[in-house]
Amino acid sequence: SKLEAFDGDYSSREGMAVQTKSEKAPSGLFTGLRHRPLFDRILIVAGLSCGALSLLFLLFCFFGERSVKQTGNPLELQFQAPSSTHWLGLDEDGQDILDRIRVAGRMLTPPCLATLVGVILLASPLGLLSGYYETRTARLVERLFDVLDSVPKLVLVLLAIVVFEVRGAYLWKIIPFIGMTFAPAIFYQVREGALLLRQRLFVERARALGCSE
Repeated sequence: SKLEAFDGDYSSREGMAVQTKSEKAPSGLFTGLRHRPLFDRILIVAGLSCGALSLLFLLFCFFGERSVKQTGNPLELQFQAPSSTHWLGLDEDGQDILDRIRVAGRMLTPPCLATLVGVILLASPLGLLSGYYETRTARLVERLFDVLDSVPKLVLVLLAIVVFEVRGAYLWKIIPFIGMTFAPAIFYQVREGALLLRQRLFVERARALGCSE
């Protein structure tokens, strides 16, 4: 009887300990941040900081003057040091460097975002289908991405510069061309995930039950 009482008391204590741990278990990104490993916390903080800085830079680029204003005589204002009026100073043409950065960001952001979305929408479905289906078409798509990945990216960039001549509206041609060089990386990542899921037990069970692809 004493042994049974001891076992019952031990099991009740163990159950209370498990319940206490489950109640104290952190959930969510911010509530459980201090319970995560140090490396994970550094990555989360760095990612949030980069996202906030990127958002601030976009707001900075799209609000303000749409062109770089001439500050005066370029010969007198050449390479002026940073000041309260010109935070990053002036260049060899007497133009504000910060204004030039803002105007360049406004020109480059739309084609870069469009290229990023387009590459993800193109490479992700192809990687998913290539990893799940074992057909000739899937193998052909994989070989095409292998060929694209084997070509040095610097050669493709130089070729794009020679062909399109980067001037004004030609940014909408050269940036997608350069962005396509990063499509194999997205393709391989998605394909690897599809291959891992394809071998999971629940997929085999679904096939055994007669579920369609």
